[in-house]
Amino acid sequence: MPRASHPCPRPPPSAGLSAGGRGATGRGPAPTAVVNVPLNERLDRAAGPADAAEAAALWAAYAPRWTRRNHVRALAATLSVPLTGAGLLLLP
Repeated sequence: MPRASHPCPRPPPSAGLSAGGRGATGRGPAPTAVVNVPLNERLDRAAGPADAAEAAALWAAYAPRWTRRNHVRALAATLSVPLTGAGLLLLP
């Protein structure tokens, strides 16, 4: 059965599927691979802090950057779900 024409053109389904796929496969893991993994490896290689003050300084330099990138990763992965769903809804 052919679809009735709609007065407002709909975007192609590939746009939503493509955006969702890029978010899930690229923008999600990329911050982890580029920022978080190297930070984790650097922290792992660092000698144990000598005292509580050194440990606090090490953590203060590590945590904010790691947390920001982790939020970027989580947001990209979360947004990929509705984008992919929208692309699926637009399929003929």
